[in-house]
Amino acid sequence: MQTRNRQAGVPLYTQIASTLRAKVDSGQWEVGDQLASIEQLSREYGVGISTVRQAIGTLEEQGLLERVHGRGTFVRAVPRDMRWLPLGADWDSLARNIEELTPRQVLEESSGEQPRLNAGDGDPAPCYHYIRRVHERNGNPFSVVRLYLDSRLFRRAPHRFREELVMQVLKDMPDVEMAGVRQTLLVDGADREQAENLQIGFGAPVALLHRAIQDGAGTAIYVADFVYRGDVVRLDIDLPPEPNRDQQTQTDLKPLSDKEEIR
Repeated sequence: MQTRNRQAGVPLYTQIASTLRAKVDSGQWEVGDQLASIEQLSREYGVGISTVRQAIGTLEEQGLLERVHGRGTFVRAVPRDMRWLPLGADWDSLARNIEELTPRQVLEESSGEQPRLNAGDGDPAPCYHYIRRVHERNGNPFSVVRLYLDSRLFRRAPHRFREELVMQVLKDMPDVEMAGVRQTLLVDGADREQAENLQIGFGAPVALLHRAIQDGAGTAIYVADFVYRGDVVRLDIDLPPEPNRDQQTQTDLKPLSDKEEIR
């Protein structure tokens, strides 16, 4: 028997639904495949029958599974590939991310608050302007962001910063140097407020991204904490080429001198 880890605050049926969805998403279960009975799934995951029913019902509402009376549960469709948002580790990725995106709704706004700065984020600015809002793409919410912008920059274009993506406005300021960016990515389950703003289920997977941008003086001019829907995010990282192994081998295996002998 495989017992599920009871994650604090995440309904058990949501955990089971995520596990079942992953089997469909990965291709382990294909369209037309029949699932094991509810009783068998209950024993496999160490949960109650009602929990399995709720999990299957969740995926049925999403159009992935179908319950046929007297026959069982079948895979109806594979999830649509919605992972259009690449969270890369370079400036080009950041530039691509702001295309076709629009702020939808400002939830909070204030001045004078200080952001949480992690090691390596940079030195704090004298004062920040704080905005919490929802971002959308094609009319659908995909992230909630808490962002802190150096107040000296905010005062230069307050209307644009409220109505447009902050990164885009900063790019349009030629005298603003964005010398470095630091990002930290975590994965969690959506709390009730996040679920409501992103129109997802409570406990559904979300990606938490902390981003800090420094100017040339090392000041953190932009600090933001994003909560992304887990079904729109993918992580893209390009690794540098591996060092020339042949050249390294030739260096390590130098010829023996006349005075050296093999023992």
